[in-house]
Amino acid sequence: MRRSGRFAASFLSALLAFGCGAPPRPIDRSGRAVTPQVSGRPSTIVHFWATWCVPCREELPQLVAYARTQRIPLITIANDRSFDDVDRFLRERTLSVEVLLDRDGKYGRASHADKLPTTLIYDTRGNVKERFTGAVDWRARALMN
Repeated sequence: MRRSGRFAASFLSALLAFGCGAPPRPIDRSGRAVTPQVSGRPSTIVHFWATWCVPCREELPQLVAYARTQRIPLITIANDRSFDDVDRFLRERTLSVEVLLDRDGKYGRASHADKLPTTLIYDTRGNVKERFTGAVDWRARALMN
């Protein structure tokens, strides 16, 4: 390996070691790191929550119903240890929703969703058009639309 090649490899290793590498991403059910797709749709809701978060537990059923009646795609990102915890919670409430897992909360923090629950509503270009920190009364919001 040429000297410049060794330097580049060492530099890349150092960046990754200090957390300057690829941005954090949640994982899907197969364990792959994914980036939620929010552009190219009329509107998309991305909701950060956790099964251990009391306001999250109360809000999620309302949000799922709101997204369904408004026909807005909903992606939820759970800050939990495993899909088992999430699936148990969803089964108990008979909820069906797309879930990605953010075990360590790094993706949430990188998305400026450092408090739970946080909901982001994206426009067609993938820009955040609304942000809610804390639980929202989605039934009241549905009445306003």
